[in-house]
Amino acid sequence: MGTYLNSKQLTLRQFMVVVVLIIMASAFGAGLAQWGHDHVVGRIGQAELRKLSEGLVRRTEYATDFAILTGFDVQNLTVDPCSPAGKSQLQRIVFSRGVVKDIRIVGPNNVMRCSAFPATVQNSIGPQVIDIGVPARNTDYAMQDISVAGRPILGISWTGGAHHVQVIIDMQSQLFDAFPESIRDDSFGKLSVKGRGSIGTFGTPSDAQVIKASAESSRYPIRAELEIDAAAFATWHSNYAVPAKLLGGLIGLVLGTFAFREWSRPVEPKKELLSALKRGEIQPFYQATFDLQTRAITGCEILMRRITPDGKVVPPSQFIPIAEATGAIIPMTRLVLRQALADLKSVTKQNRQFRIAVNIVPCDFCGDGFEREMLQITKEAGLATRQLTLEITERNSECDGLALINAAKRARDLGFKVALDDVGTGHNGLSHLQDIGIDTLKIDKKFTDFASAPGPAQAIIESLVNLADRLKIHTLAEGIETEDQRQALLKMGVKSGQGYLVGKPMPAQDFIRSLARPEHLQSASHQRAA
Repeated sequence: MGTYLNSKQLTLRQFMVVVVLIIMASAFGAGLAQWGHDHVVGRIGQAELRKLSEGLVRRTEYATDFAILTGFDVQNLTVDPCSPAGKSQLQRIVFSRGVVKDIRIVGPNNVMRCSAFPATVQNSIGPQVIDIGVPARNTDYAMQDISVAGRPILGISWTGGAHHVQVIIDMQSQLFDAFPESIRDDSFGKLSVKGRGSIGTFGTPSDAQVIKASAESSRYPIRAELEIDAAAFATWHSNYAVPAKLLGGLIGLVLGTFAFREWSRPVEPKKELLSALKRGEIQPFYQATFDLQTRAITGCEILMRRITPDGKVVPPSQFIPIAEATGAIIPMTRLVLRQALADLKSVTKQNRQFRIAVNIVPCDFCGDGFEREMLQITKEAGLATRQLTLEITERNSECDGLALINAAKRARDLGFKVALDDVGTGHNGLSHLQDIGIDTLKIDKKFTDFASAPGPAQAIIESLVNLADRLKIHTLAEGIETEDQRQALLKMGVKSGQGYLVGKPMPAQDFIRSLARPEHLQSASHQRAA
């Protein structure tokens, strides 16, 4: 069947396209791997920030616990906390607890009486009025946000007992320690007390895309909020970025190569033909059949041609044998027949003696429901069944004699004409010729080629014509190319012909146009008169 269906020949341009596609697939794989890496890093970032914020909340809880214990210790002092001995005790308590930065004693009307470090207090708080705030755990303890040296800190107040005590906790260092050193410059953190505002911040919020996480205390009204610049965090976790890109690129290369192999692999012939049929590449061509005596065109045979997208006409020898071998010939025949009947509708309607012949493979002809399907197709086209001749080829017959006889009878009972094609080239056609009951016997071109020269071909043609006359079967010779062949065949008794002498296979428009030529119009009028 040639190389048209068996392989795909790559041009230089196609090869370059394939190379570009493989490169694009590799780049896409690398990009996809990078996206996956960034996505995973983002999820990791959220998880890590969540752990950091939860840890920060725990630290604040512990610091608050220390502050409450500190207030309890101050309440148990045996001396006045504002006396010199009492202030010394306050300072000792501050030094023993790292998170505690100061202890303040509050007098009537929330006015501070003294603190562990009065110089610092005098320089930082201005008016010595302390806001006790809303109790955080019970009526004895409250949390406040207090500014010292321009930054917010946390105050824990004990409002009961002999003294009102406020313990100052600086959480700024806790925020600083929460972030790994390598990402501190790109991070922002905030600690706050619900209803009271911030008690500590670190860094500056970013306007770029950030990863965020937060946590809240279950024991105190404390909330921690952390965020980090997403790009900075991805850079921090860039250890796997290059391997991920390389892996993605490798995967893309493998997929691209695999796609190229699949694309360049020879397509299954049946699948390729059905795809061509779906794309409209299988089209009907028409070759005139004519009366040998008058040269009047009496009909035509529908032939298949494949028209490639670049306009190339593929000869039937390159696809019909494989179509017959794979069974694709059956849907191809249906489509081409429907198209042909639509193309020639005006011709067949104007001339009811005009006959159309179509080749049918034996396995299709003998199949269940074949004649009913042909009846439906002709009915849809407005064609009389007697105008359609079903040509059964003698080669590659898959029907036994009885099946062929019964199929021919069913078709003829519905009015269809039946012809036996390629007579003399097969091995069993003549043996069933009498039983099948056909209307036309077609003499193969290999005999027509030598019809005008004495020899075996003439003897075979004369024998076929004599047999056909005895059985009252019409004869038609294929492949008539010269006037000498026509005269010789006519002399031997052949009734009709087909070949380049009158017309070659051509598309519908050209064929219909050829019918309008003066010599054919005159021949057609003679035919109708006869």
